[in-house]
Amino acid sequence: MLIDKIKNYRVDSKRTDYSNLSKIMKDLGNPNDDIKVIHVAGNNGKGCVSKFIGAGLLFNDLRVGAINYHLLEELNENIQFMGEKIDNEVLLKYYDDVLEVTSRYDDITQFDFITALSFYIFKQERIDVCLVETDFDGIYDPVSVFIKPILTVLTQIGIDSLGYLNDFIRDISISRDNSNIPLVFQKTSPDVEKVIVSKCDEFGIEHISSASFAKEVVKESINGSQINVFKEGKEICLGTRMAGAHQQENLITAFLGLEVLRSKEILNISEDKCKKGFYSAKLVGRFEIVGKNPLYILDIANNIDSVNALSTTIKKSFYKEDTLAIYGVTSFENITDTLKSLSNVTDFLIVVPTDETIDFEELRDLIQREGIMGIAFEDLKQALSHAVKMDEKYKNIVIAGNPWIIREARKEILKWE
Repeated sequence: MLIDKIKNYRVDSKRTDYSNLSKIMKDLGNPNDDIKVIHVAGNNGKGCVSKFIGAGLLFNDLRVGAINYHLLEELNENIQFMGEKIDNEVLLKYYDDVLEVTSRYDDITQFDFITALSFYIFKQERIDVCLVETDFDGIYDPVSVFIKPILTVLTQIGIDSLGYLNDFIRDISISRDNSNIPLVFQKTSPDVEKVIVSKCDEFGIEHISSASFAKEVVKESINGSQINVFKEGKEICLGTRMAGAHQQENLITAFLGLEVLRSKEILNISEDKCKKGFYSAKLVGRFEIVGKNPLYILDIANNIDSVNALSTTIKKSFYKEDTLAIYGVTSFENITDTLKSLSNVTDFLIVVPTDETIDFEELRDLIQREGIMGIAFEDLKQALSHAVKMDEKYKNIVIAGNPWIIREARKEILKWE
């Protein structure tokens, strides 16, 4: 498998030297120079904001690619082409060309290879705009140093990540070709917004928040939302098929980003076409319904903020006594608050460790000590088997955690269906 070769490259968690990547890109003809790039960064919401933006651009007849750096089961999952996972045929067509170039250099990282391969493919396939999605944890955030984005969008970040803001905004200030394009950032807490604004002012970066829009919820269900947003006396109707108040905020952020590019004439796009694209956007693992009777709902929520957002959606959508949850634990950080958030809106909680560093006995003892109505199992299949035995009691079974548990749960559930 191609992904196995990528896994042989190292992951650099505190990287500042991109000289090898610069050489690789030069050898490939600097494909990144020929493609407009939108950089979307954050702890939560970046995948959905990227999906909304990409869908809006596709409905404007632009050729769109996207990159993320989560090393998943298949390399295709890191590279999107025209709104879908890239086909094996396209991937294989260019893979060896890039491998030949990267083999000339020592100390190549997974990040180097995925970046080089993606931009090389996108140039050959005449992509107009590429979305680059990165975490906000100091690992891959200096992307803007060498891709010179036409727009940077910052989604939700936690208090713990504020220490990375200085370097992130500094890199924006020294790399941009369009100095009059503001940093677009998502509505956040007053404390986080204060730091973002302060750093933007320090480095001379214009900024605009999605909080500049007032919001009115017209319709909301597990099938999505219709909202009206208001700015400077103008009312705009937006719709999404992704459920939850957090998806409404992701939608507004995406709309704001594209509106900036449209008003600045960076991209020739229509507001109406963008809105149609937004409504078409769906992303697997985001309150994804994969089975009925009972409803099986999958959601990638693997930190306290995303779990809180999921819990809010569950509370609005379902009766607590009708709902069971399975949660895959990848870390003990904020674990008590995370489990209580879910147990407050569900009748029964099943937890399962999804990382080898998680001590099962400690996890089981935590549930008992905190008085959480639930049980711990050592693996996902045991957890799913127990949930199936209880499905006559529950109308809704929510499965949450990292991408791995969502993918594996989907495989098992689809077998039953």
